[in-house]
Amino acid sequence: MLRKEIPIFKEIWWKSWNGNPNKSDHSKGFWPVEAAFSETMIPVLASEGYNWAIIANSHLARTCQNYMSVAQRGTSGWNIDPPNKDDVLGPNVPATQWWNSQIDGRGGAFPAPFAYLAHKAKYVDPNTGQETKITIVPMCDLLSYKNGFATMGTGEIDAEIAPFNDPSHPSIVLMAHDGDNAWGGGSSYYFESVPALMNEAASKGYHPITIEQFVAWHSPADSDVVHVEDGAWVNAANDWGHPQYIN
Repeated sequence: MLRKEIPIFKEIWWKSWNGNPNKSDHSKGFWPVEAAFSETMIPVLASEGYNWAIIANSHLARTCQNYMSVAQRGTSGWNIDPPNKDDVLGPNVPATQWWNSQIDGRGGAFPAPFAYLAHKAKYVDPNTGQETKITIVPMCDLLSYKNGFATMGTGEIDAEIAPFNDPSHPSIVLMAHDGDNAWGGGSSYYFESVPALMNEAASKGYHPITIEQFVAWHSPADSDVVHVEDGAWVNAANDWGHPQYIN
């Protein structure tokens, strides 16, 4: 179905905005609906010309070896089934580099910098053994929801993410959401909240940037391959990022 939906989307794009979706200067990124990503999508995305895709960073966090020992049960940690043992293929991140938080019943536990770095993910065709890779860019699952719900500053970034940033392999704190959902049409969000956050970030030495530019400047090494658990982001209604896409 995905292989059919993407060409349909491109056709609608071309007709609606008078453009050519195959032009080289367009973004080469893909944002799955509700950030619902699976590694099985990778061959289709690559064949359609996409170089990177957004994922929810909770689905990197939940692959870490010590996730269950540092994450709190319930809305501030994990509110769905525990990770399948087959998905626990990530690193063991020191407990001091994790943080837990929640808002409105949506929550999570996140390791820095692992869950804030672009990586490669791959799909291996079980019939041929052929590997296909794509760059995955983690959206900050929890902070995206907070940012789409109310005005926020850089406090949590300052305290929980920035201390573990490696300038030679920089982190990205990506906000990906519908800013108009909680903002009565979006005007206040897009014209007040976003500039305020970006101005505060810049004043503290952070670098506001587009995803396309970030990936161009900081493309992960081909050997930096991680496993991404299936699932959507924490705010997919009544789903909470469940690996079985229960919504």
